[in-house]
Parts: sequence; structure tokens; C-alpha cells
Amino acid sequence: MVKNKYLDEDLKDELVKIIQSCNINFLIGAGFSAGLLKPLGNLEKTIEIIKQNPSNPKNIVLESYMYWKFFEESMYPICDEVNKENLKYQIEFFKLWLDILNERQSSILPKQINVFTTNYDIILEFSMENKFIDYNDGFSGRINPYFVTSNYNKLFYKQALFTNRKSEIPIFNIFKIHGSLTWGTDSHNRDKIIYQDYRKVLKGFFDYNNGLFTKSSEKDNIGSVISVYEKISKCSWDDLNKDFLDNAIADIKYTNEELKDKYIPFIERYKDTFKIVNPTKAKFCDTIVNKNYYELIRIYCNEIEKENCILFVLGFSFNDEHIEDITKRSLNNASLIIIIFAYSKRDRDNFNEKFEQFNNVMIVGLSEWDKDTLDGSVYIDDTKTKEDGKVKEEEETKEEVAVTISKEKTEESNLGIEKLNEFLINVLKGDR
Repeated sequence: MVKNKYLDEDLKDELVKIIQSCNINFLIGAGFSAGLLKPLGNLEKTIEIIKQNPSNPKNIVLESYMYWKFFEESMYPICDEVNKENLKYQIEFFKLWLDILNERQSSILPKQINVFTTNYDIILEFSMENKFIDYNDGFSGRINPYFVTSNYNKLFYKQALFTNRKSEIPIFNIFKIHGSLTWGTDSHNRDKIIYQDYRKVLKGFFDYNNGLFTKSSEKDNIGSVISVYEKISKCSWDDLNKDFLDNAIADIKYTNEELKDKYIPFIERYKDTFKIVNPTKAKFCDTIVNKNYYELIRIYCNEIEKENCILFVLGFSFNDEHIEDITKRSLNNASLIIIIFAYSKRDRDNFNEKFEQFNNVMIVGLSEWDKDTLDGSVYIDDTKTKEDGKVKEEEETKEEVAVTISKEKTEESNLGIEKLNEFLINVLKGDR
């Protein structure tokens, strides 16, 4: 059964022991960059419904605008938002893990940490470079850097100037499972991934395409597309379905010339410019088509199936069914430990439901979430039923649990990266 833990001294002592003897891995999702880039919202579900009837011209028009909004709100802001001030906690996070890696006493385990992420942005690279942390992102070369997964099969050493003594250089391996904004295509070899200047590409794409989706007059058809998009954005996740979308897109106006010369070419340019797996549930189908995506998925699977392995999960919801399935299968590896840091109490409940049958999974939250349901240091999932307006507790266990329901509404605290950094400082102290 899944174990629930708190960010406290007991967990600190446990982690100090674990990291001494385990291969360290991270799985990082969009939550790691929360607050900087706009979340997907209804984008994934909308495009998934659109793909059920891809030949419908109005679906094509809407799809093109959805991709534009995704670019405008979740990709283009990277040019300005990724800076030292906005990423101070992410920068500190990786510096702390570098210190932990340096303090580790093991001479058998490599001084490496694997960081797997589904994020396209360059927040990981920026954070590490800010503290001069060495990382391997799979690229080789300087004049024309190219990506190949075999570059991850490397260890790095430095040699003392006078004694010739060699020591391993601590390094972070960055695996971008769904691609990266730094990935481009070689014009002479479409199967070859080359490094591209993300700022230049983002700004160039914005300047070239911005006018396509700007409303210039009341008679401009793009206004009807914008109105439909706003309606979809306000729709709740549960209410967003094919019937709702069919009714909404009925208001979209377009001409055949716009479809041929504007919307279809934009979708093609978008997919050709950004070598990323787009946010749809069909991402697995896209993944196995491209050998680089497939290879990174394979590496993830192999790494977490190694002996004495730990996987820390941050900002990742496991809504990606493919990665969830691979991760759950890997839990047959009895020496694997997965530690999931839940951002909120609701997230913790969702993780408990997903991993309830696994005893090598720990879900970490804050003790204050359970100030009304504490029994020692263990999370108690109290079941309540309402009867005649009163709350009646049902006894789910043999032990009697005293539960006090707070009558005051207080703002719930979240387990963000700032709190996690404070905890890691204590882990580092305990490791010395």
C-alpha cells in the first residue's frame, strides 16, 4: 500500500540514507515552472475532440488558432520570463542537489543525476548554467551541435594539474521526453536533430505569424474564431465534449481562400518549426514515430528498472497515460523507490488513488493539510457522510481516530519548490 509522508525530520533521516546507495532520477512536469508559463487548460481536450473529425474545415480553423494561443501563452513568454529573478528557487533547487551529490560518500555509484521531463522549455538548462552546473542534454559539437541519445552514455572526469589524480565530475543528464524548443531539423537530413537558438526561433515565428490572428475589423472572420476560443476557455473540463464543441464551432466563419492560404499553412509551419510532441492524448502515437522520442522513453524505462533506484517526481500529474503506465510497470522492481511531492492536498489524494496498490511509493505532503485528521505522522483518509446537515464519521479502521473539524476557513498551504528547498537544506546538513 502506498505510504504517505510529511516534509519532516523523519523523512529527512530516511532520505539521507536512501540517497547514499541509490541511483538518483527525477521526473519533472509543468508544475516545476508554474507561475511562469500559462497551463494548457482545455487545449489538450479540445484538440483531442477535433482530431475525431480532422477533415472538417471549421475544426482546422480552430486547431490553427489553438496552436497559436498555445505558442503565444506557453512558449513565446519564455523569451522574457526566463531570468535569474523569476527562477531563483529552481536555480537553488539544482544547486542543492549538486551539493548533495558532492557529499555522497559512495565510490561505486556514478556522480550523475538523471532528470526526465516532459517540458519543452529551457528552464532546466538556464537554472543549471546559472550556477555553473555541468549537464548533458544529448548534444555534441559546438559549431553545429547535433542531438544523439548515445551521448548520454558518458562519464566525465577532471585531472589534477600536478598529481594526475582523476575525479569524476558531477553531472545532470537532461532527457526531454517530448522534445525541446532547442531542437531543430537539419535541412539536409530531416531525421537529424540539431541545436537551434530558441530565442531567435520564437521571435521569428511570432513576427511572421502574429498578423494572421489579429482582428483588423468587425468584418474580419478571425473575430468569430476568437469568440469560439473564448467560449471554450470558459467551459469547465467536464462540460467540454463533442456536442459542446460542435455547437461552438458552428459560429466560426472562414473563406476557402483563408483555409487554403492561412490556416492550413500555419499548422504546417508550426509543426515544422517546433520539434515537440503536441499536447494531445495521441502524443504516444507521435512519440513512436520519431526515433528520438522513442529512444528517450526507452532510456527512462531502463533507468528506473535498475537496481537500487530512486525516482523523485515534481510537478508531474501522471495524466500522461503512457508515462504513467511505464512507471507503474517499473514498480515491479522491488528496489525502486518513487517519492512523489504533492503540491496540494487534492494532488495527494489523486496520487493516492493512482498508486494505492504499490508499497514502494511514497507521497509527500504537508502535515498542516491534516491538522484535523492526524494520528501520529500518518495520513488518515477519513470518510464522512452527511446526515440531516450534520457530519457523521464512519469508522474505516479498527483503531479509534479522534477527528476535529475546523470551523475556520483558512487558505490551504501548498508544497511549492520554496518549501522543498528548505527541506533539502536540512537533508544536506544531515548528509554531512
